[in-house]
Amino acid sequence: METLEYLLMKGNFYFTVKLFKKILIFQILFLAFFQLAFSDDLKVYFNSPPFSNGLDDKLVKHIDSAKKTVFAHFYQIGRKKIVDAFVRAAQRLGPSNVKLVTDNHYQEKKSYRKYYEPLKNAGITVINDAIVSKGSAQSHNKFCVVDSEMVWTGSYNITDNGTEQNNNNAVLIRSKKVAKAYETELLEMHKDHLFGKKKSNNTTHFFTLESGIPIEVYMAPTDNSASEIIKEIRDADHSIYFCMFTFSHKGIISEIEKKINSGIVSKGYIDNLFAGRSYSINKNISGESLEVKWDNTQAMVHHKFMVIDPITDSNPTVITGSFNFTASADKRNDENIVIIHDKRIANLYFKEFIKLFHGKSALPPCLGTKLKLESFSDSEISISVIDDGYDGEGVDLSELVMGDPFPFIVFPEQFSMKTGQLLVVSDKIKLKKTSGTKFLSMPLSSKGRINKSALKFWIPKPGIIDTQALLYGQ
Repeated sequence: METLEYLLMKGNFYFTVKLFKKILIFQILFLAFFQLAFSDDLKVYFNSPPFSNGLDDKLVKHIDSAKKTVFAHFYQIGRKKIVDAFVRAAQRLGPSNVKLVTDNHYQEKKSYRKYYEPLKNAGITVINDAIVSKGSAQSHNKFCVVDSEMVWTGSYNITDNGTEQNNNNAVLIRSKKVAKAYETELLEMHKDHLFGKKKSNNTTHFFTLESGIPIEVYMAPTDNSASEIIKEIRDADHSIYFCMFTFSHKGIISEIEKKINSGIVSKGYIDNLFAGRSYSINKNISGESLEVKWDNTQAMVHHKFMVIDPITDSNPTVITGSFNFTASADKRNDENIVIIHDKRIANLYFKEFIKLFHGKSALPPCLGTKLKLESFSDSEISISVIDDGYDGEGVDLSELVMGDPFPFIVFPEQFSMKTGQLLVVSDKIKLKKTSGTKFLSMPLSSKGRINKSALKFWIPKPGIIDTQALLYGQ
């Protein structure tokens, strides 16, 4: 029987999967949007085009919560409900306490006037990067600071397309110290009229949130952001994944190539607009060591994130923000990046990567996945999920091969289970179902009876099931 080499991660994450049935086209399952990072001081949100999944509503709630000030910098402003939230803030707090920065190209564009004029009419001063120059570089940030305590940032342009058509993410950080860094950056532009290289590297970069999560913040083009990204890549022990609108920075590409040559796994998902360009990452790393896919839609993969060593204990890290991995972002544009060192946050972003790259929402078993054989008879197998390996988010069992070389259990596509659930596989229909139990009805061997010698083959030790061995097909 043929084997399919399925490379997902380095070392213990190389999977060999038996080909028991034809490979089906995966149906895209939308992630539950309000994915929360298990702490009050750092929350993560994704939309799921063509649905907003409340991405705009979350930002509106953030702005509406302001009791003192709202300082925001958005490359594009083109979503009515968010404009209305800024106007309400000006009415509630006074227009001088609402400060906005944007890019001159969009503030001066005729089709955007209906969004910028209500801000002006509310008395809000909106500054753009052309105030002291021609504004040739992009004023490309997407952040909003409320009450010098809460910071919203990420890839989300506040437009209709950014909300409902383009893939985007946002993080909401509660930290007075992080807020101060973003406010300092905002005031350089809004008050001092300094943009691009005229700004200074004058903010703190290292923070620890109350939950204990270490994060780093860098502003472009003054803070050598690309160099900080390269440092994180150098520290990768297992894998590097990225979702990026455009990826052409030579130094970052070179560092990824070095890591690949050392045995690190790297995969990427980029927008098709730049995938065919000679400077794109997929055109500059030879061979099959880097696997890059791109979307085939008219909408944009607008994410700007990288996940390093997810689902491991090797300092899992997320890099996100407004920063495309390009020389312009590093040397010319007004940008920001956030580097988050946290396993749970890394897993959330890795799930978003998997959703786009593989078209599926649940992840395959990892080293942390623990299944236990509870019982078996001639016609029934009972397996419990002690730990799905993903903090209760669920694990996709469809790639497990239970019974090789005798295929007793071939799971349906995208068959997922969560920590604490029980699986009963039987060749008889179960009439009584209990909460937390899933049932599969199927022949357990060609003769309808379990071959117990084969059962011992795929369960090396009684009790705990070696899921990695099953994925390897060993």
